[in-house]
Amino acid sequence: MARLQALLSQLLPEPAPVRPYVHPSKYCALENVRHFSDGMHKAYEPNIFTKAFSILTLGLYVGIPHIMLALLCFSWYRPALIALCLMLGTLLIPAKPLRVQAVLNNYMFLCWRRYFKFSFLFEQSLGCYKDYVIAQFPHGAFPVACLLGGKQCHQRAATCMVAQVAIDEPMLRGWRWHTEPAAVASGVVVVLAGCCVVDGVLGCGMQL
Repeated sequence: MARLQALLSQLLPEPAPVRPYVHPSKYCALENVRHFSDGMHKAYEPNIFTKAFSILTLGLYVGIPHIMLALLCFSWYRPALIALCLMLGTLLIPAKPLRVQAVLNNYMFLCWRRYFKFSFLFEQSLGCYKDYVIAQFPHGAFPVACLLGGKQCHQRAATCMVAQVAIDEPMLRGWRWHTEPAAVASGVVVVLAGCCVVDGVLGCGMQL
């Protein structure tokens, strides 16, 4: 029975972490100590379901250009042509940012954080009532906006930005569902004028 339960725990989705409300005056974090997101700890390992689901979805996410190129090569085959047209059709999604909180909080992003065992540390204390610009250098495939704008930081509003290239690429335009202005010079100026927390790929830093 114990073996069956252990097997099921590996093959079923892991439960979402419990995040009790903490008043801002109680915020504290040890400096230069690694903290793990979503209730993880140093010895945590994702189960088989989380690993498989993350590998599949991350492969599709980072492989969009390769998938489209393969569909183009086989565009003489009607189903491939239809799939390619549908992917290109995502460029018709309005570029206006929508910020759908359900997208930020979705289970896929939680699995990605667990798969990468997402962690961070504070080199110095942050004021709970102050505003900060948070950027990722160098950036990778993981959208940090989903961490800062989602449930992980649900007690503090965050304005999340995304690289312009993600908006202009088929399929990835859907990132507009959880972001605000594009991370270009004009967009950053608008966000900073509103004194919001910013998360994004600030490739426009040299322009400012």
